[in-house]
Amino acid sequence: MIRNMLGDMTPTELIHWYNCYVGRAYLKQANYQPSIHILDCTELEVNIENENYEGSGIVKEKKKDAKGSVVEKVKRGYKLGSLRSLLEDAGIITSIAFGAIHVHDLTLCKELLMTSPYQKPGDMIIEDRGFLDGETITKLKQKRKVDVTIPLRSDMLAYEDSLLTAYHPNEDIFQYTSRTVVCTENTTSGS
Repeated sequence: MIRNMLGDMTPTELIHWYNCYVGRAYLKQANYQPSIHILDCTELEVNIENENYEGSGIVKEKKKDAKGSVVEKVKRGYKLGSLRSLLEDAGIITSIAFGAIHVHDLTLCKELLMTSPYQKPGDMIIEDRGFLDGETITKLKQKRKVDVTIPLRSDMLAYEDSLLTAYHPNEDIFQYTSRTVVCTENTTSGS
């Protein structure tokens, strides 16, 4: 039944249909207007030997195995970007983007971020670091009036600064290349 209904649609038309109607129908059924959204991408791997997957891509991935040796793996597949709008106790995928596995997360989802009707002023989008791009974040804040939250890695200066601020909330803290200076009212001490 579904195959017959969707058989004449191109992939682009199918994604447009989902983004325009399915997310809206889910939210209407839930009777909820979410204000927090999560943007993420998932790789959909297919058989590397089968070349009949239209629009798929190929990537090489290097990972360490259990012994610590670097192993290279070749994958064929697609990438699915999803904007999940959070309800009180669940989430609804309100918008999607779809492309080849080798397409960067931000490239795949940039239009979705800028045009999704489910984000309204004052909402918050939680993204992973694959979407870390100052220009896009600025446009989201200035044009769409939405806030963006990106988790920090422990090797980021912002992570170090947030820890210093958390553990020294009433002190002015200055971060220098490899030396932290904590300034209190009367003294300056290096650590």
